[in-house]
Amino acid sequence: MRKGILLLVLTSVLAACGTTQSTPTAAPTATVAVTPTIDSASYPTPDLAQSEIGLMMIDSVAVTVKESMPPQVMVEINGMLNDGCTAFHEAKQSVEGNTIKIEVTTIRPKDAMCTQEISPFSTTIQVDAQLQPGEYTILVNDVAEALKL
Repeated sequence: MRKGILLLVLTSVLAACGTTQSTPTAAPTATVAVTPTIDSASYPTPDLAQSEIGLMMIDSVAVTVKESMPPQVMVEINGMLNDGCTAFHEAKQSVEGNTIKIEVTTIRPKDAMCTQEISPFSTTIQVDAQLQPGEYTILVNDVAEALKL
């Protein structure tokens, strides 16, 4: 008799498990913020009224010339970002005589509470000017490097 009751209960439980149908639900979606890198073609436009722009601290500058016609001058820039809120802003180039000036700036929110961490930053920039053979000085913020074409 006990076996019969046990068998009946077990059969009922198994039958109940087998007849339920689960309704598929939509998977939750998450919004992920993407931080652009220096090589990205598009950057979010910062609110300049709520931001501070400053010169990046430059550690070193290395110049390489690719053998092509006309020669392509590449400038590797290594610097530091002052804190956890500071990011690369832009690099502007200008040529004045035999001096190629590259101004590298950073951007950070005004009055932001940030982690006090100095982060390394590195990028390579191609000089946009058509340079004639000669001697040049490449000036990245306050760091100079000689170039001879």
